[in-house]
Amino acid sequence: FDQHPDRALRLGLEAAHSRRRIVHAAGDATGRELVRVLIAAVRRTASITIIENVEVRRLVVQDGSVIAVVAAGRAGALALPTRRAVLATGGVGGLFCDTTNPAGSWGHGLALAAWAGAELADLEFIQFHPTALDGPRRPMPLVSEAVRGEGAVLIDERGERFLADTPGGELAPRDVVARAIW
Repeated sequence: FDQHPDRALRLGLEAAHSRRRIVHAAGDATGRELVRVLIAAVRRTASITIIENVEVRRLVVQDGSVIAVVAAGRAGALALPTRRAVLATGGVGGLFCDTTNPAGSWGHGLALAAWAGAELADLEFIQFHPTALDGPRRPMPLVSEAVRGEGAVLIDERGERFLADTPGGELAPRDVVARAIW
């Protein structure tokens, strides 16, 4: 994680926090850095088999438990026996035109779970990152709330702050900021 010259963590202030407690890696590339470190750890772990460039198509369920994962790739379909499955496929934010979510975030994991018989709940609760750079690019470039934590303010088309009277102002919780922007 990013550190000061004395090796103390460089802490940032973000939404819904009363003091600096957010750590970052490589500036605003925390997610990419975490994934890089995790991938390296997985590659060093002999008990983990990595199968790349395939897409999960189905979970095979028997007596209420997943017993296999069916995937497909350039070489065709393959069935992978398993006793457990973790579906970490992202969310559904890519279903929306105005989104900061990457392409492909369209709910594939939820669909797999539903097809396998899982009960899905609370799907109406989708959290959007409230600030993005408006323009033609899709997905929209995310404007980190760390920018607001360092003092940036949100203004409307008249150049007026619209969160000044909201508890927390620009650092109000994401759902509050998102509603104010909407």
